Formats: sequence, structure tokens, C-alpha cells
Amino acid sequence: MGRPHKNHILGPPFDPGRESRERIKMLLRRHSPWALPALLSLCLVLLTWPLTTSTSASNVAATDPPRKSDNYSDVVQWDNYTIFLNNQRMFLLTGEFHTFRLPVPDLWLDIFQKMVAAGLTGTSIYIHWALTNPAPGVLDFNDWRALQPIFDAAKLAGIFITLRPGPYINAETTAGGIALWATSQVAGTLRTNATDYRQAWTPYIEEIAGSVVPNQVSNGGPIICESHLLHNEIGF
Repeated sequence: MGRPHKNHILGPPFDPGRESRERIKMLLRRHSPWALPALLSLCLVLLTWPLTTSTSASNVAATDPPRKSDNYSDVVQWDNYTIFLNNQRMFLLTGEFHTFRLPVPDLWLDIFQKMVAAGLTGTSIYIHWALTNPAPGVLDFNDWRALQPIFDAAKLAGIFITLRPGPYINAETTAGGIALWATSQVAGTLRTNATDYRQAWTPYIEEIAGSVVPNQVSNGGPIICESHLLHNEIGF
């Protein structure tokens, strides 16, 4: 016999996928009672996933209560459940910090950082009318009474501020924080809408408002809410 021609094939042709197919057949024979149903279930899940996801999202959107805002900016909104910051729902978990009880501005950052470490996202801060407006026409927002160090420390720590300047803050302070001169110089009833009472605290509130504007979240600052109430703890 002559030599086989170099083009002749000895044995069956080489099939690179044959081994893989044999393994699949072996697995199917070994697990045949559940393999086919499992495969069909997986296909069904993959095929219906986009549909169920979009349906769930639309249902959630449809049941969300309407949002509200202050009509000045949509940066901060709220509904019946939480507030929204830049269109993102967030839970504002706040603690209380009275800076006038720790009149050392260098320590305020440490307080805010501990709040953040405890899981808080915000801090509620009273401003004390009597301490910053000790006499008619005298406004003292210097040193430990200054507001900007509060805002700077809070921003550095990554915590939001709910500012509560009163003018009545309670906070277990003398006269609830009302400037003591107002108790004798205001003829109208304090903690009401009496005209002379309003005239007494207006310069104090206006001074605070001027510091608040550039530090609001809408301007990149930490103040997310400011509560101007004639009487603290009513309607807050």
C-alpha cells in the first residue's frame, strides 16, 4: 500500500465544540428533572424584567404626593413625607446645638463632626436675641456671637442647618431669649403680632437674614431651612 496522501483525513474530523456539547448533554441527563423548568423560568424573568421595572416605577411616581416649595426656588421642596434637595429625596435627621452655650467657635466643627458620625444629617441652631441685641439699636454679631463661623463649620463637616432665630426661642433661657429691654419698652403684648413688638425685633431678624442669604443651600451653603416664628415650638 502506498503512503496516505497528505490531504487524506485519518479518523473523524476535529470538532472543537464537541466536548462542550457532551458536557451539556451529561448535565441535562443528570439534572433533567429540574434543568428545563429552571431554564424556562430564567428566560421568563429576563424577558419580563424591563416591563415589571417600568410598571413599578410608574406606580411609584403616580402615588407620590405633590411636592411643595417656597415659590422662590425649587432647590428645596417637600411632600408629606420628606424634603427634596436638588430633586433627590432625603431624610433630615437633626440634633440640637446651641452655640451660645459653647462660646468657643474653634470647637464647633468638632461638635458637627460628632453629629455626622452619629448618623445625623442636620442640626437645629437657635440664635439668641437678648445676647446679640443687648440694647435698642445695638447689634453684636462679633466673636462667639458671629454667624459665619457656624455656617463655615457646618459646611466643612457636611451637615445641614435649620436656623431658628426666634425671636422667642424658649430653650430654657431667661425670658425665652427675648431681649430684656423689650420687656419694659414694648407697650404691646410680647410674643404676639403687636406693632411695637415687631418693630423691636425687626432689626435683629434683618441682620440675621442678611447673613443667611449667601449661606443657603441654593447658594452652596449649609442652611436648608430657616424658621422665623414669633413663638417657638408652635407650628414647628
